[in-house]
Amino acid sequence: MSLSRRWPLHPRPLAGETLSSWLTRLADVYDLGIDELLRYNLGTVCVDPWRDLAGLDVDPPAIVLDVLAERTGVPTRQLARMAVIGWIPWLLDTLEHHPAAYATYVRQDSVLLAPGEAPPRSPARWRPWLAREPMRRGCPQCMSGPTPAFSLVSQIPLTLSCPEHGSRLQATSGVPGRFLGWAETPGEPMAADAAVQTMDRRTHEGMATGMVTLPRRSVHLGVWLRLLRGLLDEVNTPLSQVRPASARTIRQIWAATGQRIRAGQIVWRPYESLDWSVQQAMLEAAAAALHLTEAGIITPHGSLGPLLQAEPYRPADDGARPGVSDRRAHVPYEPRDRAAEAWQEAMAALQDMITAAQADPDAARQLLGVFTVFSRRVTFVQQTCSELIRAGVPEQFLPDDDEIAAGSWQAGPT
Repeated sequence: MSLSRRWPLHPRPLAGETLSSWLTRLADVYDLGIDELLRYNLGTVCVDPWRDLAGLDVDPPAIVLDVLAERTGVPTRQLARMAVIGWIPWLLDTLEHHPAAYATYVRQDSVLLAPGEAPPRSPARWRPWLAREPMRRGCPQCMSGPTPAFSLVSQIPLTLSCPEHGSRLQATSGVPGRFLGWAETPGEPMAADAAVQTMDRRTHEGMATGMVTLPRRSVHLGVWLRLLRGLLDEVNTPLSQVRPASARTIRQIWAATGQRIRAGQIVWRPYESLDWSVQQAMLEAAAAALHLTEAGIITPHGSLGPLLQAEPYRPADDGARPGVSDRRAHVPYEPRDRAAEAWQEAMAALQDMITAAQADPDAARQLLGVFTVFSRRVTFVQQTCSELIRAGVPEQFLPDDDEIAAGSWQAGPT
């Protein structure tokens, strides 16, 4: 990388910031419009910001990321994570439209409903979490600070609240990446409901670390996002299309939100096609469902439902043989959950490996080798590096793109 081509000033991206927001701040440093920054300062790259700016937060051209990395020193992988494309395959499987995408992403598992209970759906040209129009939302307290910036997660209909202040996000006006004002008079920041804050904190935890803490155990971000998207589908299911017991559960969830069932909809449409006002109601219903499930008020019947329930109490084994009573112990014999124990041991070992990789470059590359032992594809190794960085492994401990392409990094554990 040639230092002579670096811009002399380039503020670092904020944690979770979207690409268009960072580019806007970059342009402000040089007293330029973002159109001038992109059109005249990226070498041979030609970008029309007024047409392509929103697309930069979804699928920026690879050459733009490469040139930005050269001009600013920010690694290409980090720049990619400032757009939706950098979160494949966790946020969504692919940006391409696929007829089986809905069944694979939303219906492969279930939460409240029994497996196979929900009616089949196959909406055309569907992609998870991407709204019809680009969203621009912000926290009033964050936007009044010294460095107003938009986060990627707040620009898709995935959360309702700010993870730092707990305030509800509010719609802004202006072009993508720039805060010009509020779409409506914001007034005093309004705190989000406790159940909503809990749900959103989990999403932000997953985006920051790659793992989400649930009552039963921690799960990968990809599992959490599919659980949440499936739950949004279930609370939006017409009552006539599910069993009476499931219909009662859905009614109970919507009653907890104080809103009409399915936010008053008559015709079913996928979550991403709904107006933002209806999407907000759906997210509130999902938060209520999570809270009611964890409190033991409703019982989930889906394959992912047990993740939301606390581990059941299991008395300690007194050492007696199965079926043989012990006068000194009145606790009946129960077999140990060896699968759960094995999982806990595996997670503890993985955490030890990650902790070591956070402090030792050799341990970091050894861990990368473990995760990529069955696939050395360049894109897979790059994605794995991104996941390790999100888990707290310093980026300089891992191979760069050139090393990955050449296959010159340590291939596996020694």
